[in-house]
Amino acid sequence: MKKLWKGILILSLITAVVSLTGCNDKTNENNNTNTSNPPVTENPNEEQNIELIAPSVAVSENLVLQITPSTDSGTVEKTTGYEVTINGETQTLGKDQLSLELPLCAGNDEISVRAIGGEKTESKNESVITVTEAQKEAIAYKNTVENLENRINEKLSTISGFDSQASVDEILAIYQDGNNLVCTVKYSEINTPDFKYQNDIVFENISENGNENIFDINNVVNKDNFFSSIKDFSPKILKPHKTFDNLINGSYINGVNKTSSISELGGLINDGWTSSVVHENMGLVTTSSGNYFGNGVINKFTTSSLVKLEKQGEENKYLQVDYRVYVNSTYSTDEVLEKIADGTMPAEDIIIESETVVDRGASCGIYLDAKEKYEGKEIEMNQGATNELMSFETSNGDSYRITMDNCFGY
Repeated sequence: MKKLWKGILILSLITAVVSLTGCNDKTNENNNTNTSNPPVTENPNEEQNIELIAPSVAVSENLVLQITPSTDSGTVEKTTGYEVTINGETQTLGKDQLSLELPLCAGNDEISVRAIGGEKTESKNESVITVTEAQKEAIAYKNTVENLENRINEKLSTISGFDSQASVDEILAIYQDGNNLVCTVKYSEINTPDFKYQNDIVFENISENGNENIFDINNVVNKDNFFSSIKDFSPKILKPHKTFDNLINGSYINGVNKTSSISELGGLINDGWTSSVVHENMGLVTTSSGNYFGNGVINKFTTSSLVKLEKQGEENKYLQVDYRVYVNSTYSTDEVLEKIADGTMPAEDIIIESETVVDRGASCGIYLDAKEKYEGKEIEMNQGATNELMSFETSNGDSYRITMDNCFGY
């Protein structure tokens, strides 16, 4: 019996020791855990970054970037300025500088604008807008025409002989002649708008470097000394008759159906060039002595035209072509015009001579191409859009933000 109780006592002691040892191990485990990984708690008093909302943006027809600030209260309070990036080049505007004149030159403009502030602020998003080269060309064309008309109207106001103020009706052509810029202009008096004048108006020594696009012409027209460079001129009456197209269409100048002689212009037409008359100034049909047709009397007139020539694979040509035309006096003035117009004037009754051809050069096409594209059309500018920005933090603690577009590689 004593042996039995002794065994029970020993077993109880062993169990107690094991239990105590287990408790100590768990306590140490808990103590170790609490010591190496203390709980993380946020400081409720720490100031959080304020996200600045981008302003809305637009570009006006006079090529001015317009910035409209966000009305978000935090943005209004913390914004100190705006970061404007144009084609990768960044500049900073003050908080109250809400417009920026953009350069009027070739190429597209990719523009982004974001609000910026001091410490504890970050840009939430950015506004973006694109101005295309075509939109800028349209603006340059419009500016060129408006400035030219204003300058020429100033000059017309100084010319005596008009019964009322004369003003420009149309800029017909612009081309370079050496260092001069020449504008062919149609104009009229306010009181007699149906009675037209047409002149080649020369701006002397104003275009030394040549013109390669409509932006170059616009820059020349905007020079400070542009008005003072106008060469004096006397008004020339624009005749109402138009015959040059009829001389071409009736084959009177290229020897195919009518006259036996082939002019320089006629040779180009026979070589596959397609012609169109940009503008013409024809003289009146008059009667004078002459023995071209054996009766001692002739009808005669002069005509001067700017002709555009096109041929596939070739650069367009712009030729100033002048002719003196003689017609048999057996036809009245009206019959001369009618028979040339419908192509029924016999070849033996018409003589075309004294041809002069002046190549106005490729620069002549710059203005005419822009006029064809943009005359009478509204300039439609693009609308602005918004890119959200994503915030990232580097391993050294620096933070930066990129656009969603850049993040996903679009």
